[in-house]
Amino acid sequence: MFEIANESFKNFFGFDMQHALGHGIGLDIHEYPIISPKSKNIFRNNMIFTIEPGVYTKTGGFRIENDILIKSGKPKILTNAHIIEK
Repeated sequence: MFEIANESFKNFFGFDMQHALGHGIGLDIHEYPIISPKSKNIFRNNMIFTIEPGVYTKTGGFRIENDILIKSGKPKILTNAHIIEK
């Protein structure tokens, strides 16, 4: 999952993502699974996690966060964040 998102970043922005693609949601701020190239976590039913790609430059940046639930082995998108333009 991380590799696909990072390839899109490279094609669109010309550089790699600067942090993990997402993480689990629970009692702690950042829980497993961590979605990064180093992660070996396995997604299981009833896990909730974020997908939050971000772009950061010297003049600003953005991060979009959506929450995903694994239900019956399939992802269910719980939120629908998008970029708000000024």
